Amino acid sequence: MRRNFSGKLWRVENSDAFALNDNVEGSLEDIDILNQFADLTADPLITNTRASQLYSDLIFRHFSHALPVPAQFVGRFKPEFYTRNAFYGGLKLSTAVYEASYYFMKERMHLPEATSVTASKISFNVDFSDPNALDVQNHPHVLLLTNRRTWADSWVFIKTVTTDSVVYPSARHTEGFCVLCYEIGFLATTTSTPETLNFVYDREKEMCIVFKGRSAIETIHWRTVS
Repeated sequence: MRRNFSGKLWRVENSDAFALNDNVEGSLEDIDILNQFADLTADPLITNTRASQLYSDLIFRHFSHALPVPAQFVGRFKPEFYTRNAFYGGLKLSTAVYEASYYFMKERMHLPEATSVTASKISFNVDFSDPNALDVQNHPHVLLLTNRRTWADSWVFIKTVTTDSVVYPSARHTEGFCVLCYEIGFLATTTSTPETLNFVYDREKEMCIVFKGRSAIETIHWRTVS
């Protein structure tokens, strides 16, 4: 279904300040290699455009990867070799937290039992508006398009339609919705002020507790998002 759709898109992700601490183990040389790799994945024809000067880096970085889409940047509705980059967001902060918690826990499940790990992330939102958004919540194959374990059906589907954005039910957060935006012009140029969230993973209990300051805002069990 096509419809005029607007709202705030929430994201939870590593900030530049926290990303290396959260994901890289090793020497400063290792970190330098990672930074060089990040530079190589950006397309200079994209990063040197006027949009790169207008948009917050929290937004623009999602549109700066070299095209067609390389294997490491595939996602739901964004298959390998696709010709468009995209920005993903949840319509609620809680949805973005649930989506992020899945990957946070998945990357740490190899840790010994009874191990607790904490990582800092940031949350922010950006205004979005598309007068002709594609909403698939009532699509007859929506369960396949939002399958938790594979993106394959969404890849087949997106190659059959022409759209600048997709509104779809979250695969991780019951009753939550996500938006995929291929067109940077449908996003505001700036975001809300990023706020720090602390994710705490308890391997023994297979759950993640998310704190904002000293207050726990979500407790998420692996079985609810996997």
